[in-house]
Amino acid sequence: MCHSQPGRTGTIFHWSGVIPKDESIGHAGDSSGWYAINDYYLEQKYTIIMLTNFGWVDLDELSKRFERILFDEN
Repeated sequence: MCHSQPGRTGTIFHWSGVIPKDESIGHAGDSSGWYAINDYYLEQKYTIIMLTNFGWVDLDELSKRFERILFDEN
């Protein structure tokens, strides 16, 4: 399940899956860009990914990760 929330510098996407931090596929640059953190809300674990106009991200690899999360593929 995925939904987005507009932000001033980008969009925050919430997924019910998890992308381990050692599997980073982007770089945040100096202050913002791409990052993923694990968050707990109402005892459910989420991965929060922010994409902004700064930094870079491998979109092909990001798409593969989304499919794995959404369809519970390892």
